[in-house]
Amino acid sequence: MDLDVPTNHPGALIFWAYIAAALGFTGVVLKTIRQSYLQNGRPKIPQFLIILAVSSFATLSYHMLSVLILSYRQWTSLHAIPLGALIGSNRTPLHLWRWSTTSSLFQGFGEAIVANKFRWFLSSSGLWSTLAVAIYMGIEGRRCKVPNLWAFFALLEILPTSFTQSLFYIMLFTKPRSANSNDQLLSYWPFWYSVPLLYNYCLRSASEYADDGEWLIYTILAARLLLILPLVLPLNSLGSLPPGTKSNTLQQVANLPLATFTMAIQFFAQKSGDLDVWENTSSLLLEALNSHPAVKTLSYDLGHAVVAFFYWSLRREKVELVHDVTAEVIEDEPAAKRKSANKKRR
Repeated sequence: MDLDVPTNHPGALIFWAYIAAALGFTGVVLKTIRQSYLQNGRPKIPQFLIILAVSSFATLSYHMLSVLILSYRQWTSLHAIPLGALIGSNRTPLHLWRWSTTSSLFQGFGEAIVANKFRWFLSSSGLWSTLAVAIYMGIEGRRCKVPNLWAFFALLEILPTSFTQSLFYIMLFTKPRSANSNDQLLSYWPFWYSVPLLYNYCLRSASEYADDGEWLIYTILAARLLLILPLVLPLNSLGSLPPGTKSNTLQQVANLPLATFTMAIQFFAQKSGDLDVWENTSSLLLEALNSHPAVKTLSYDLGHAVVAFFYWSLRREKVELVHDVTAEVIEDEPAAKRKSANKKRR
């Protein structure tokens, strides 16, 4: 089949490598979680987080597949090519490689989410949640010495937020800290404040390049690359905390200025979108949500991310307390055995 259209073989290879990398990094992350789970005595992992991770992956897969199907349908319609079918009496081949080399899938995804201010409001909210998770993983992951932290960031680069976020929370549940452990309290350099500023600049530029597909892709790509910074930016150690201190609470207080600054940047960025909350905004947002599977992908992912965040915020302290009590019981066992042996001797 010959089409008189430009071909982009590097873009097609990137697309297929994108899918392979998503599966590969997911495998690395799951293997890391399993190893940590076995090495740390099979700690209890909340079933809710596992269900949430599965739900996130299933929802993501469904909507991303819808994006691909929509793109393929539009491509076949544009070039008057039979749609094709893999099953049924009228089975015909699918021209997937030709489609991937002559279509602009990534550009189409970007143009779909910035098509109007309501789509962009939903999509950019999901993108902001990605930055928040990246910053948290960069600080908490290094404080807890999470192995293969790079794989979590690689997965966050490729897929929307909530799947990686849920897996990261599960990973932290496999690394319980006992009452006798000395945790590090970390602080960040002032340069960390530039990350949300640069991210906001990229997202604002993306909405301005809605009619320029090439620059739109560049700005979205730049925003994705900024997500790597929390993994590599330096952190200062404020020293070790005394045994039994609730380090998670203190670390949250230490991170409060950066979190507040990031949320403020997001708030003012979203407020500048000129959404009138009093005039049919809810119905227009709902219409935007259902207008394209690309918007659904980011919006439903945001919903999963919010649920995961609130669950983690409420559950984490209780789990640490349980592990601390367990550690104390384990430490008291040798003493109890010695007392029992002394009684028998008497």
